Amino acid sequence: MRNRQIIGFVVILVLVGGLFLMPEKMSEHWKGQALTVLSPFFKGISWFKFQLQGVSDDLKTIDQIKKENLRLLAETAQLRAENQTFRNLEKENEDLKAALKFQKSSPFRLLIARVIAREPSSWWQYITIDRGSEDGLDGTRDQAVVTPKGLVGKTVPGSVTAGTAKVVLLGDENCRISATLEGTNEQGIVQGEPTATGQVSCRMTFISRTATIDLGQKVYTSGLGGVFPPGLLIGEVVDLVPIGDTGGFGLYREVVIRPSAELSNIQDVFVVISGKP
Repeated sequence: MRNRQIIGFVVILVLVGGLFLMPEKMSEHWKGQALTVLSPFFKGISWFKFQLQGVSDDLKTIDQIKKENLRLLAETAQLRAENQTFRNLEKENEDLKAALKFQKSSPFRLLIARVIAREPSSWWQYITIDRGSEDGLDGTRDQAVVTPKGLVGKTVPGSVTAGTAKVVLLGDENCRISATLEGTNEQGIVQGEPTATGQVSCRMTFISRTATIDLGQKVYTSGLGGVFPPGLLIGEVVDLVPIGDTGGFGLYREVVIRPSAELSNIQDVFVVISGKP
């Protein structure tokens, strides 16, 4: 079928060429007749050419749209990144204002410090801050480390250099704190304990058997240990340990405490240097 179309097309071209090569007087009549017969053919060619031109224009338009979309996507990504940067700066500014307000209103003389190192293997145990003996830290004794939300831990004696210091966190079992329950005279010792999930968990022990304890009750430093000044918020009671499950064989009570400070994401802290004069 295709070969027949090609042959027919060639024959038409030959006839048309022959008509236009004939003498003018002889061919006028036949030229007119041929143009009348072939006009649908020429119209088809014209329509096909028009369609090709339209397709070409559409392809150019699609290509331009793709380029425009790519440009808009790049601009959108850049704007999102800039917006996120502005949000981070705004949050950092708000955190700094809150920290300065806390430092000013605190009854203690506080030294602001930034966390500069934290090992994954001891994520809940230790951090390193950018303050040392040149900034007023005492490398011979423990010093409390806090945030506006609560107690974080204490500096480690012997780890203080001229410009850095190591801080043991509440989540470490070696960080023991003399504490008191809000609204009572009940006292005990708060210390970190390892958990299967790796999350921070603290336990307050040596509470008297007759103590009245409620969930949500605040726990503060008592100041009796000589390391932490009294009145620093440690956290709140989230679980009451049955007396039979305590380490004291029922001689005292224990509670589980959730620290108030966000130990999973610490950036800026304060070292308690002394009480304000």
